[in-house]
Amino acid sequence: MEGNEEMKECVIIGAGDVNAEKLSEFKKIFIIAADGGYVNLIRMHKTPDVLIGDFDSLLEAGISEEMLPMNQFEICRLPCEKDETDILAAIKHGMKLGYNKFHIFGGTGDRIDHIFANIQCLTFLANHGCEALLYGMDFEACVLKDSVMKFKEETQGTVSIFCLGETAQGVTLEGLKYPLNDVVLNYDDPIGVSNEFIGKKSSIRVKKGLLLIIRYYSKKM
Repeated sequence: MEGNEEMKECVIIGAGDVNAEKLSEFKKIFIIAADGGYVNLIRMHKTPDVLIGDFDSLLEAGISEEMLPMNQFEICRLPCEKDETDILAAIKHGMKLGYNKFHIFGGTGDRIDHIFANIQCLTFLANHGCEALLYGMDFEACVLKDSVMKFKEETQGTVSIFCLGETAQGVTLEGLKYPLNDVVLNYDDPIGVSNEFIGKKSSIRVKKGLLLIIRYYSKKM
């Protein structure tokens, strides 16, 4: 994105599906496990720097709080009755530690309500001047606010954009199969679905508003 200061990056691991291949690209990075995300890390023989949550998902996996290795990483116990999700709590904890770019794994799966909640987490981060990517098994999603996202010419697959909020103004798509030039997108019109990368440097810009951007790594039509 344009105009952002140097990014301090971290990874958040939730309890959903994890793209292990994509996660392996991040070396020596700070990791926050959101509750059942700790189980995903155990399966991948990784250790978090922080574990945060109400630990209900851990109990479902047969891991009690007493079984956690207390001296290996920070543990933040949240109350069972709370207003925010474990992933949002992990995001806020990371922000307090000074992180401003978040790579979120384990935030997708077969629960559409959980996926939508994590899209709202992306929106929360965009509204607070942070960058974030939510990784599925074959896609990644982000929320762009009043900015531009650029892609290299070797980028492949398909990309869809959706207005978040009543309108997104000054939307311009360059270097994609279906360009747009300074248009207004509305929340109730999915005109931006299923665009394609065509081997050129490309960009997505929104002058005012929020865009949800979903990029599949291979062609999805």
